[in-house]
Amino acid sequence: MDQLAVGRDEPFIYQLLNERGFIDNIGDRGITDLHAASVYIQDGPQRSYRENGFGLWRVCTRESGQAVGLCGLVQRAGLAVPDVGYAFLESVWGQGLAQEAGAATVAYARDQLGLASLAAIAKPDNQASIRVLEKVGFLRQGLIDLPGQPLPNAYFTLQTLS
Repeated sequence: MDQLAVGRDEPFIYQLLNERGFIDNIGDRGITDLHAASVYIQDGPQRSYRENGFGLWRVCTRESGQAVGLCGLVQRAGLAVPDVGYAFLESVWGQGLAQEAGAATVAYARDQLGLASLAAIAKPDNQASIRVLEKVGFLRQGLIDLPGQPLPNAYFTLQTLS
């Protein structure tokens, strides 16, 4: 996993953010062309690294090095602690990549950033994502309303860490 880069990752971001699974489970980010994908990289993950010291990483396959997803930490409005977030191309769903990347993100938060707790959210009907969070060690706390989200999300916490 490494940071997203302008000039390299726009086609991947365009593809991922326009897949039906991303739009249905995370939301439509309005990425209509490669320029919008570049702005997303700059204003999202790259800004998060500058402001928070963490963000989303590009997840690649070991075999080919091809980008297949995003995973990392997000400082989300309405949550007191960083949130583990992830999204993967539909073509790799069910291969355990989200669980592997999620576990690596938790380890990084604990070992490198020294964070004592993390949060995560998922749409309440997104059972696949909920299973990943539970396998990584998150506990469901109920529903939470967050700024900019039209409906409540399932809310999870993880005390990692010490």
